[in-house]
Amino acid sequence: AVVINVAWALVLSELTDNSDIVFGNVTTGRNGSMPGLHEVVGPCVNMVPLRLDV
Repeated sequence: AVVINVAWALVLSELTDNSDIVFGNVTTGRNGSMPGLHEVVGPCVNMVPLRLDV
């Protein structure tokens, strides 16, 4: 996932002609070991801003 994020930051840097890049990185909240967690349909996705200086 890190390689994909860096590659996307490089693409955005080229397209915007800017070295300071910020984009949304989706993370899940299903890393726990609670029984039945895989059946939860609710808000378990978080958008975290990822800032890179390329």
